[in-house]
Amino acid sequence: MIFNIQYTDENLQSNTGLAIFSKILDQVNPEGFFHHYQFTNKSSDHFYSDKDVILSYLGLILSGQINYEDIDFCRNDILFRRAINVHRIPSKETIRQRLDLLAHFYPDIFDVLNNWNQKLLERFAQPLPISGTDLIPVDFDVTVQDNTGSKKEGVSQTYQKGIKGFAPMMTNMGSQGYLLNLDFRHGRRHANCPGTDEYIMRTMNLARRLCPGQTLLARFDLGNDADRNIVALSGLPNSFFLIKHLQRGCNADYSKEALIEEVMSNYTSKYIKKDNAIYYNWEKESLAAVIDENGKQIIAKCRKILCVVELTHDLNTGAPLLIPYRSLHMWRTNLPKKYSPEQVIELYKDHATSEQFHSEFKCDLDVERLPSSKFLTNKLIMTMAKIAFNLLRFIGHQAIQSTLINPKKKLTRIRLRTVLLKIMYLPSKLIRKHKQWTVVLPRSNPLSRLFSEVYALI
Repeated sequence: MIFNIQYTDENLQSNTGLAIFSKILDQVNPEGFFHHYQFTNKSSDHFYSDKDVILSYLGLILSGQINYEDIDFCRNDILFRRAINVHRIPSKETIRQRLDLLAHFYPDIFDVLNNWNQKLLERFAQPLPISGTDLIPVDFDVTVQDNTGSKKEGVSQTYQKGIKGFAPMMTNMGSQGYLLNLDFRHGRRHANCPGTDEYIMRTMNLARRLCPGQTLLARFDLGNDADRNIVALSGLPNSFFLIKHLQRGCNADYSKEALIEEVMSNYTSKYIKKDNAIYYNWEKESLAAVIDENGKQIIAKCRKILCVVELTHDLNTGAPLLIPYRSLHMWRTNLPKKYSPEQVIELYKDHATSEQFHSEFKCDLDVERLPSSKFLTNKLIMTMAKIAFNLLRFIGHQAIQSTLINPKKKLTRIRLRTVLLKIMYLPSKLIRKHKQWTVVLPRSNPLSRLFSEVYALI
């Protein structure tokens, strides 16, 4: 079949989902956040306001694009301009120069955007607890943004061999993975570098504001296993922590082999899973101690969970091993005793879900290779991407309330790519009649009903 190609003067759109963003802006209006901060200029007929620049670029990220050049495709897009409620769409040169100016000379812009993100979460987000518990997960983890081959400021060797880029710490909250906070860092920075403890406490305060009466569970990988973090987290009310414990020590009494033998001799539970591995679990008391500014020692007690995994067969071939292979895994937590060692380990395994959230942030939003050569500008872009991530996550959460997305399976979230393809990129026609703008959806497209239901729920 060979088709003829024709042109039309009708306003056909491929970014209908921005109409939902427009409705969200109407409920959490950024005017109040930008009103007291005309950073670079006063809005006039000859200049773009700071709000115009920020919202234009935010709308671009919501469309799954991050390069400055992509704004050229939106400058004549009526729906794009009406959805973000700006009079004119700035050029790529204006966006690049203004973002550089804001990031380097007006640091208050970061507080404005972070406060706006918090208000959006408080208005729309409903973080769900871990399945089968009443614990709201707050997952801290470092992810790598691969910018190998570039000479951007802050790009350096990361903890992943052969990859140079940035290493931001990100904090996702709830089973849906709302992006509560992030700390943009150089690639060489360690997961527990100076300032991390302040970031953790600041983020936990944000989480408490979002869920004032619920129980929080902060989860960390090996990189954040430090006594100062445990002491600080132990003092938070109605909050618990779960940290993968680092195997330290070089003397014989604290060697890995000695710990394995101790667990094998004192284990309290033993079970076999589908992989035919034998699991030995044991727990004992652990102490974390720090010296405060006055030279006084502060001690916090917690539980140490130890697990030895014994393999008697090769996992790939199934052949029996002449000498069983044993590996040791440890965690520190202040969860109450009602959570058995097996339950604590399962709670930590759920922490791996945060890797999926990082993948969506970097790949689905195309925030892997950042567009600017300046570190602070990229930090500003990451802050705006955080807002876009949460908006798309919220739209996806509303979409699963509909029976049109996997009606036979109960979901807690859908991937951002699914939100972009099924909602944000929905085709439509934009018409104006009697000073009223109308988005006309194709009746033959089943996703039109999904869009209508999501729009009505907001």
